[in-house]
Amino acid sequence: MVVNNQMKGLKTFISDLRNLKDKDEEKRINIELAKIRAKFQSSTLSAYDRKKYVSKLLYIYMLGYPISFGHLEAVKLLTATKYSEKQIGYLAVALLLNENHDLIRLVINSIKKDLLSLDPFNNALALHAVANFGGREMCETVYPEIQQLLMSAATENIVRQKAALSLLHIYRKFSDIMDTDLLEPIIMLLDDDDINVSLAVSNFVFLIVCREPSLHRLVCKKAIHKLKLIVSGRGYSSGYVYYSVPCPWLQVNLCRILLICHEEVTDESTKRSLINVLGRMLNIFEDLKDTPHLNVINAILFDAIKLAFAIDDTGSLYQKCMKCLGDMISDKEPNVRYLAFDTTAYLISCGHNLPSLKIHRDIILSSLRFKDVSLRKKSLELLYMMCDAENFKSMVDELLVYLPYLDSVSQEDLISKVASLTEIYANDYKWYVDVNLQLFRVAGKSVNDDVWHQLVRVIVNNESIQQYSVRKLFKLLQSDSTHDSLTRSGCYVLGEYGYLIANEPGSSPLQQFITVYKKLHTSSIGTKVLLLTALLKLSKLQPDLHKRVASVFKQYSVSLNTEVQQRACEYLQLLSLPREFLSIVCEEVPVFTIPSKKNLPSISNKSDVSLSDSLNSTKEIDVSSSLPGFYRLCWRDKGILYRDSQVQVGALMEFRDSKVCLSLYFENRKNETFTSFSSTLLRTFPNLKVDASFTDTIFSPDKQLQQRFSIDRLDELFDPPIIRVSFLAGVVRSVNLLLPIVLSKFLRPTVFDSFTFFQRWGLIGVEREAQLAFGLNGVHSKLDERRLMRIIIGLHWGICSGIDTNPSNIVGAGILQVSAQNIGCLLRLEPNYQNDMIRLSIRSTNTTVANVLATSMQDILKNSFYADS
Repeated sequence: MVVNNQMKGLKTFISDLRNLKDKDEEKRINIELAKIRAKFQSSTLSAYDRKKYVSKLLYIYMLGYPISFGHLEAVKLLTATKYSEKQIGYLAVALLLNENHDLIRLVINSIKKDLLSLDPFNNALALHAVANFGGREMCETVYPEIQQLLMSAATENIVRQKAALSLLHIYRKFSDIMDTDLLEPIIMLLDDDDINVSLAVSNFVFLIVCREPSLHRLVCKKAIHKLKLIVSGRGYSSGYVYYSVPCPWLQVNLCRILLICHEEVTDESTKRSLINVLGRMLNIFEDLKDTPHLNVINAILFDAIKLAFAIDDTGSLYQKCMKCLGDMISDKEPNVRYLAFDTTAYLISCGHNLPSLKIHRDIILSSLRFKDVSLRKKSLELLYMMCDAENFKSMVDELLVYLPYLDSVSQEDLISKVASLTEIYANDYKWYVDVNLQLFRVAGKSVNDDVWHQLVRVIVNNESIQQYSVRKLFKLLQSDSTHDSLTRSGCYVLGEYGYLIANEPGSSPLQQFITVYKKLHTSSIGTKVLLLTALLKLSKLQPDLHKRVASVFKQYSVSLNTEVQQRACEYLQLLSLPREFLSIVCEEVPVFTIPSKKNLPSISNKSDVSLSDSLNSTKEIDVSSSLPGFYRLCWRDKGILYRDSQVQVGALMEFRDSKVCLSLYFENRKNETFTSFSSTLLRTFPNLKVDASFTDTIFSPDKQLQQRFSIDRLDELFDPPIIRVSFLAGVVRSVNLLLPIVLSKFLRPTVFDSFTFFQRWGLIGVEREAQLAFGLNGVHSKLDERRLMRIIIGLHWGICSGIDTNPSNIVGAGILQVSAQNIGCLLRLEPNYQNDMIRLSIRSTNTTVANVLATSMQDILKNSFYADS
């Protein structure tokens, strides 16, 4: 905080506080607050004193003490004529007020006055305030003045820079306030002669290209031109050279902008020009690698390398990029190495082939022993992505070498990655079993339940490895100390297939019984239950074991744990029944049709869809690539859910009475065969069933795969399901798809006359109403009456025509059945076709249903009026 040298009282107060202990500090602050409160009540308070006491309040607030008074005095400082007083006022307002405060309108008036001032310092303070805490009311009021400051040639450059950042704040939070015709002039400012203005505008343009695909061509042209000027040594003064690098942060922003819209670079001459520029940027590392300030160079290189791989389809920059990446991967500085790993992982995930990366494998492996946990995690992620069908065995072996030396968190991550690799690439089931058993033996405490579940599933589904597996597991179980994951998988397999080794030396039924019985005393509750089940199945191997097993069940029938006690009592009762009945109960489990592990593709020839028990947040799962198709299919019954250069996913919705069915059709768009093709549910809800799924994981170009989901009834509200489609095409590729199963699909359309509708509307009341007002996403989105009606009908609302006083409004009704309860829902939609705005009101006998329907419809409607949708 800037403190005027004349404010001696403030300096003395700060000095006193620094010399006090914690208890004395609070007393001193309370005394000072009482003194300041009394001064504010005085009618003779001067502007200087007001500034001083507000500064003291700010310092107290920054120490963590609440401030409940003095806000009006801070607002009064905004109208001061002296810059130092006005500066303290703006600082206080920014810290002490929020956008909904009672005094905010006074603040808005002062900001508007300062924006109209001819003093650039006053302009700058006001723009800072808007950019930092501007709410909707403030932004709507001052938007014209900020626009004028940015576009006026008479405005000083420093003010234009701050105006651009203030408009960025408005566009980011309240994009509907922005005039869409202003976006193109803002893009043109990338070419501004002042580098500070260009830098501020580049942040704005980056957000524009993320939201407005239609402007990519214009942005691409301007960004290439600006980048070319900077790299060629023109368009900037010597003051913008940072350690021999010109305008580094502007270069970074331009590269990021071009990375998003690089597909618009279709002209060969423009592409060659950009490749030449990138080549010169990559040479910076060689020219300046001995400088002590490499951070700025690395910042440029990371984004330049990403852009080079995206734009250079001839491979002319490949060697330069890999040379730079290799040097940064070998860097001893952990931060540089982490960012190099992150960039490399990004390139692999985009489908780029990096064969020369394999020479750095030892360095990446050694990073698993770094103290920095984030670097260990990133190196493991990169090693996982580097693995392919040729090197997977050696990669897994090397990862297992590092396993004992890692902490528990890193061990769990590594185990998950190794288990996934063995699932994807294993062509030898015995090798798969050996690797998983080594995981259990070395780091059993860190093994997730999903790993041993998957191992059991693979053993059960493949008869050829059952004897081998039970022999290996029985040998490991005979050791004195075993982790729960090994004990659970071992006893499960031993109970099912112990008979396969019953005639082998050292593996008789009695020895199997003794081995399992010993584990009972030292195992957890969950493991005890599985051990009791294993004993029940072993009892049929040999008549002599029947009495021994019964005595064990009798012993545990009085256990303090109810789960163990219940299982023991039930099994003891089963032993008293005829042996024929016991043989039926203890039959081998059938093959699994639903894998137990939700994030691994299966190597067995069964369905690759698994049901998750809990809903994951979409914030943790990136589904952005499927959103355009999702929004279309929310109100259409068939269409394309997702399409890229490799695969296409079509969808068909069918409605049979109360049953909803969704069929997905997968098509291979390449002339090559994909392997390990799988579809895995990442998010589901009760009653969502997988009726049918493909069983062949080999996906050839002439084949279409199909998967069908169904929902018979609803027992609770839900979020749309998410699936992950993954396959092997040189590298592992995956995409997350949001399935178009939304709550409105389960509405039963209903039509009422005017009297009935408004009678029920009034009975439900405003207490159970969800109302939202919103605009459309996209610069060129236009609210269309015919499409709006199609969307509402497609969302299964019954249209009540001609009952609203405004003929352009849409009124609808529907009944939703949840847990056998009929929930009435009423809709009133008020479109504003001139301003492309919608006000949506939904009333329901269940408030939660009204809120869920309104939020879902808002999201669908905002994104369903693009020009190409």
